[in-house]
Amino acid sequence: MRTFDEGRQPNGRFAKGYKGGPGGNRINTQAVRLRNLLYGMVSDDDFQEMVLVQIELAKGGDKAAFKILCEFLLGKPQQSVHLSGGVEADKQALNAADLQIAIVQCLADEPAARAKVIAKLKELHNESSARAGL
Repeated sequence: MRTFDEGRQPNGRFAKGYKGGPGGNRINTQAVRLRNLLYGMVSDDDFQEMVLVQIELAKGGDKAAFKILCEFLLGKPQQSVHLSGGVEADKQALNAADLQIAIVQCLADEPAARAKVIAKLKELHNESSARAGL
């Protein structure tokens, strides 16, 4: 039986090369098992037929089917934030990259806060890339 200290550094963090939890991530393990089960149940012909049905639904005006096809073919649209100063001409949409630049620029006089924000943005980017399989 493992003890709490086994595989840990003196500061309590897991030592390099030590995975941590004894059984891994149970939710991820279950998701992989279910995904493999689904792969085994759907043949290539079944999948092709389902995609053709989705295409026909989209052609027939089904907005949800169209959205799903676009997201898979083109990727999800970039999120934006709409800002309004109360005047119609002042309305603008900023994408995530514009917001990141604005935040970092506003922290120019606060080097410690700026470094934290940059580190967090990099962390979020890395997590997003990992989820996307990049």
